[in-house]
Amino acid sequence: VYYFWCGAAVFACFVVLKLAAARTYAASLLGGVERGLIDRDQLQQHAGEVGQYLIDQLQQLQREHSLIIDVRGRGLFLGVEMATHLAGSRLPLADYVVERMKQHRILLSTDGPLHNVIKIKPPMVFHRQNAERLCTALADVLGDSCLRNPDED
Repeated sequence: VYYFWCGAAVFACFVVLKLAAARTYAASLLGGVERGLIDRDQLQQHAGEVGQYLIDQLQQLQREHSLIIDVRGRGLFLGVEMATHLAGSRLPLADYVVERMKQHRILLSTDGPLHNVIKIKPPMVFHRQNAERLCTALADVLGDSCLRNPDED
């Protein structure tokens, strides 16, 4: 009985190692295919161009809304730093914006030690029209009456 279990353990270990090697080999093949698609479709260049367009649009929103403190990032990995709370309120601003953007069917998240940076991480196929839709929705959310500063009116 002992010999059987030992043999089964060795056999199981051999199978696991073979499967792991096969999975690694398959992953490397798929990685090569993926890299070929990225190069062929110029997705890296596309991400840089659309990302810069989105940064420009977000910086325009920053000039219009004092709640946006900074816009930063590269390519399609961007962050929009918001004021932590609305003046005179305990409302966590970035969380409010992220939740409201869901109503526009746009998924964002927050980051940073104060959770006041909105992360924008769209897929590589994100286009200028998508960037415009995101900025239009963000402008709509930032225009909510509960976010207006009475001093700005």
